[in-house]
Amino acid sequence: MVKSGFSLCFFMAIYLVAGMAQSDCVAGRYTTEMFSSVSTTTVQYGKNIGINTSDSLNLMMDIYQPDGDSAEKRPVFIWAHGGSFISGNRSDMAVLCEQYAKMGYVTATIDYHLWPIFGGIPDSSDVVDVVIKSIGDMKGAIRYFKADQEGSNLYKIDSTRIIIGGISAGAIIAMHAGHLDTTDIIPQFIQDAIDNNGGLEGEANFLANSSNVLAVYNMSGALFKSEIIDHEDPSFISYHGTSDDVVPFRTGTAINIITLDGSGVCHEQADLINVTNRLDSVNGGGHTDIYDPNGSFSSNLESFIENANIFIGNQVCPGLISAATTFVPNELVSIFPNPAEDEIMVQLPSTEKKIYVRMFDALGRLINTREYYRADQFRISRPLNGYGIYFLEISTPSSRLAPVVKKVIFK
Repeated sequence: MVKSGFSLCFFMAIYLVAGMAQSDCVAGRYTTEMFSSVSTTTVQYGKNIGINTSDSLNLMMDIYQPDGDSAEKRPVFIWAHGGSFISGNRSDMAVLCEQYAKMGYVTATIDYHLWPIFGGIPDSSDVVDVVIKSIGDMKGAIRYFKADQEGSNLYKIDSTRIIIGGISAGAIIAMHAGHLDTTDIIPQFIQDAIDNNGGLEGEANFLANSSNVLAVYNMSGALFKSEIIDHEDPSFISYHGTSDDVVPFRTGTAINIITLDGSGVCHEQADLINVTNRLDSVNGGGHTDIYDPNGSFSSNLESFIENANIFIGNQVCPGLISAATTFVPNELVSIFPNPAEDEIMVQLPSTEKKIYVRMFDALGRLINTREYYRADQFRISRPLNGYGIYFLEISTPSSRLAPVVKKVIFK
């Protein structure tokens, strides 16, 4: 969010002149749920050979889009579920898909190769093979969206702003799909698996588009070697428990089969070569307990989600969103009722500062501006524009402190 004392329209004008701005980069989008509902479509993005069988594997994905969105070029978020490469379903990521679609992203959750239950206990070569196949599946999904944009652009996406992410096994897939490339030094046993599965791009489909992405969202994932992260690789953010006994936080054995470098080591490598990254580590956290919204690490999870929204938002809309300290803690600003019919009440902590309040609509247009002096409570009426979603930017004259932004709904 732009800092107080400056016009959002001014910043947008600068970006547009420089050719850097996206028309969808408006206040609140990509960090706040701006849309109340989403629509879902299921498509087949690829077809591949199953594991230990000649049967074909239809690769499906569920695509989520925000209802009522007028943006024509939107970033895409592609998710892969967890399950140790033996279980799980694309529907496991439905909640995240819906949440991020309500923020304005086009989101998708994909099928990928899993080790079949009837295949016996996999050894290390089996695990490498299924991981390489699943990386190719993720890359196929990326190419599917890029090919669609070049054609009918049914999903109204911007193929330069694709983010991939996942949890556990899904994060391992996303990290490798984002960072493993032909310039890396690859051990022969991994190279053999790559060669046997159609190369790094895989065989999910044979679309000619690239599978490059903008950023990676890593929840308890890892790489086979952190050194494959190089200067040209995408930015990434991670959330990982330091006591994870399934996927190591640093270097260790994953799922009791293969050695991997976890998030702690990957971010050290990224820092070393100046790749944009962020790590939210959970001291003492395990593999699953750090995701329990009611558990011991619920505050860590809440903080990570907020940090991730800002981090990813700044990748898709550079410079629009600020993580600077707000002039009062966001959680101490109350708005009620919300939703409201005609009027809302804003409650602030006691303050000696002059207060500026600006209201924007969902398209980022400035609706009105108000000033209050030493006010800790004030009312705001429904704008003449009518009912809908709006954003209040509450700030002070200090440009060193970021404004508080709150979503309000009149209906």
